Amino acid sequence: MRELEQPAESLARGRVSLVVYESIDQPDAIVLYNMACAGGIISALRDRGCTEESENLEARAVDYLRRAIEVDRALFLPMVSEGHDFDPLRHRTNFRAIMADVVLPPIPSSPFRRSAPVYPPGVQQVLRALSKRID
Repeated sequence: MRELEQPAESLARGRVSLVVYESIDQPDAIVLYNMACAGGIISALRDRGCTEESENLEARAVDYLRRAIEVDRALFLPMVSEGHDFDPLRHRTNFRAIMADVVLPPIPSSPFRRSAPVYPPGVQQVLRALSKRID
């Protein structure tokens, strides 16, 4: 979808895909992963006008990803760390918490997103503990 030269068509296809995936009663880990991918792609393609809708979509995508990783961490973590479908989600605190144990590749620079910092493993644990105290 991302490679299509017609972003509006890609966005429409992505939305249809996500609706179909979300209609599955008990999605397995692969479906959850695909739902997360679709959410990331839609987030990258959609108009930035409605921040509440964007927040809702991105939160759902990260939740789908978390659930997929809980089922098969070894399968999905490498795919997430290398996949560009998740670039629009990497700035999110909940995404970074999921990926805290993985060193992420550099995020392409974007005027709309800040890069998520990559910390050494010991620092990650301290930051995670501090974040829990703040919440």
